[in-house]
Amino acid sequence: MIHRNKIFIIFLIFDFCIACAFIIYFVKFRNDGGKTYNQPEVAVMGIIEHDGQIPEPVRKLKMHFSKPSGQIATTVRSEGAIANVRPRLEEKLKNFGLQWAVPVYIYLEKDEKKLHLDVFDQNKGYFVPFKTYPILKMSGTLGPKTKEGDRQCPEGFYYITTQSLNPASKFHLSFDIGYPNNYDRQKGHTGSYIMVHGSDKSIGCFAMGDAAIEEIYAMITAGLSSSQKIVRIHCYPFTMTDENLSKHSDSNYLPFWKNLMQGYDFYQQTRLAPNVEVVDGVFFFNDKW
Repeated sequence: MIHRNKIFIIFLIFDFCIACAFIIYFVKFRNDGGKTYNQPEVAVMGIIEHDGQIPEPVRKLKMHFSKPSGQIATTVRSEGAIANVRPRLEEKLKNFGLQWAVPVYIYLEKDEKKLHLDVFDQNKGYFVPFKTYPILKMSGTLGPKTKEGDRQCPEGFYYITTQSLNPASKFHLSFDIGYPNNYDRQKGHTGSYIMVHGSDKSIGCFAMGDAAIEEIYAMITAGLSSSQKIVRIHCYPFTMTDENLSKHSDSNYLPFWKNLMQGYDFYQQTRLAPNVEVVDGVFFFNDKW
């Protein structure tokens, strides 16, 4: 009887050790070496798309490592896509006097259905317009995303890390914009895994088409594999002008949009992607990176 009890205790200790090892590994993997940037990250072995509704495991990944940002997951598909678009993107960069793997900044205008990708000109010391892509499909209306399943596309200030990239997306290639951010969480907004992806179909995400997402994905990956730790992606309801705001003067979102406009103007005036902080539910902007 005593012998059997000893065996039972040994098995319990063994199971406990296995469970602890799994928990430690999972926490370390999710936090990207402790750098959480105050936003949820997408684990590459269990990426979900379309507002947390469609599970999409990533298969046959090869892990590449970059010093500033950690691990970048790749697949044969993502490597082939990048190899396909890189020559023409490099040629366009040369026209700016720039080389491959420059920092990038992205902002979207929902009403105009445009995604702007700007690159950092090291000679000038600020971002310059590089290319604008049409958003082929998105759902919802003007206004922020506030709850899971509302089919709204977010508005606000987000960013992309190496853990946001999905090289095995059901929609060709994709990346998570980082919703919810600190502001969303302070407001009690729910939902997750809002993606920018290929294809021309989407519910709650931004569908760019396969050709466009290959270029966008390649530029983001190149930046993150070099000196860029995060890629800022800012989502606006429309081009933030006084005229456009006046068209929506009766909207309940007007105070929120005026706050967004401060970030929009910061970038347009300085051509530097602002650092965004949230205090008591209000965005504040500065150049402290």
